[in-house]
Amino acid sequence: MQNVGIENLYIEHINVKTSSDYTQGGTNDVFNIVFRFAENCFINNVYSYNATRGHVIFEYSYNVSIVNSYFGYAVNYGVG
Repeated sequence: MQNVGIENLYIEHINVKTSSDYTQGGTNDVFNIVFRFAENCFINNVYSYNATRGHVIFEYSYNVSIVNSYFGYAVNYGVG
């Protein structure tokens, strides 16, 4: 994906599971926003709340940015 972005978005994970309900491993269902193989992409003015583990992940990506955004709380912070 090239030259795309996410702007002016509120995203909240509302699953009622607790942190002990989640298994470790993989990136499926653990991030609110995933950019994979992204180039020249951005996140601007995004409010992400209550992620399963992480709010944003960029995998195999180049020249990406996050500006004017807020990320609060996660159900499972993972290990380490």
